[in-house]
Amino acid sequence: RDIFVASSANGSTWPASGIGAPVRVNEDSPWYDNWLPEVAVTGDSHLYCTWFDFRDSSPAKCGGESNLYLYRSDDAGVTWLNRGRITDATTNWTLVQSNVAPNQGDYVCLFANGTNIIPCWGDGRDGNPNVYVAPILVTTPTLASLATSRVEAGSVELDWLATEYAGQDASLERSEGASGWSAI
Repeated sequence: RDIFVASSANGSTWPASGIGAPVRVNEDSPWYDNWLPEVAVTGDSHLYCTWFDFRDSSPAKCGGESNLYLYRSDDAGVTWLNRGRITDATTNWTLVQSNVAPNQGDYVCLFANGTNIIPCWGDGRDGNPNVYVAPILVTTPTLASLATSRVEAGSVELDWLATEYAGQDASLERSEGASGWSAI
C-alpha cells in the first residue's frame, strides 16, 4: 500500500540493497492505500512519481477519498521530495457513478519532456470518472556567474555564464522583498 521505486543501470539487474534498491517514495503514515503509481524521467534526468493517494481521506469516509500527489528524485531514486498535491479537489469515490466497479478506473499517466511534467488522472469531483491533466513547468535552478555588465541611461545589460547549460534557454526572475518571484 506504499509506493516503492527501484532503478537499474542496465535494465536487467535489480539490486536488493544499495543504489537502485527499492526505496519507499511516500512519507505519509504507512498502510494508506496508495494506488496506481506512475514514474517519468525528464530531459534533465529528474525522476517524478505520482499516484492516487488516500492520506487526506476523512476517517468518516472510510478511506474512500483520494488526491494525486507528485514526488521528485534528483539522485536516481535514492531519495524523494514531496512536490505536493496535484489535485485541487478531493474525490470521494464512494459517490462517483460508473458502470464499472471499482469506479476509480486506472486513469493515471505521467509524461515528461525537457520543460514539463504532465500528470493526468481519473477524477470524480463532478460525479463521473473524468480524466484531468495538469502540465507543470519543470524549473531547474543552476549556478550562473556574472561574465560582463554594462549600464547605460535607461538600461542594464548583464551577460551570465552557465557552461553546464550552454545552448539552452533560460528565464530570468526577480523578487523584491516578500512579494514573490516574477518573470523579467
